[in-house]
Amino acid sequence: MLTKPELRPTLWRTCRVLANRRRLEIFHFLLQKPDQTVSAVAKRFKFPVPIASESLRLLESRSLLIARRVGRYVKYRVASAGRRGFQSRLPTELKAAFQAGNGSQATDVIFRSVTAFTHQRRIDIFRALQTGPRSLGQLQTATGISLPALSRHVRKLKVRGFIKYRDGRYMTGRPTNGLSRKLARLAAEA
Repeated sequence: MLTKPELRPTLWRTCRVLANRRRLEIFHFLLQKPDQTVSAVAKRFKFPVPIASESLRLLESRSLLIARRVGRYVKYRVASAGRRGFQSRLPTELKAAFQAGNGSQATDVIFRSVTAFTHQRRIDIFRALQTGPRSLGQLQTATGISLPALSRHVRKLKVRGFIKYRDGRYMTGRPTNGLSRKLARLAAEA
């Protein structure tokens, strides 16, 4: 019998999957009503079965959902916090973020947090700042990113509260919610 290979998701790819409001709504729905089929998800959100299937598969590929066969159906549920991997507590933090706000407000907060790390370069910038404050030139030297691209990535991290600028230097910020703090820890370790 073939066994499923262990998934080794990367932070930026996981954030890219989560940086989609539709997939966040599906995740929230499965938090509230676990063990749903593709058809049930498609019906709930009024979109075609192939779109529901792709969204569920993407969330599962990042170890955020678990799929299990029950007879002729495949049912999806949110992964438990006890799983191994770099984001073992990410489903728990997502759940807490959904509980902290109402549906669309929570989705917006989560979307804003995860879009900070949808690119490996932003993770590299954040990691470079772990050793202390740096000027833009020092960041460019440390990361090897061109100045125009570096400026765009720094701006995105700054707007989302992951870094701040003071006295001509960039430094890590203090994220305000549990999910952002978890993402910052994961980015620092990546």
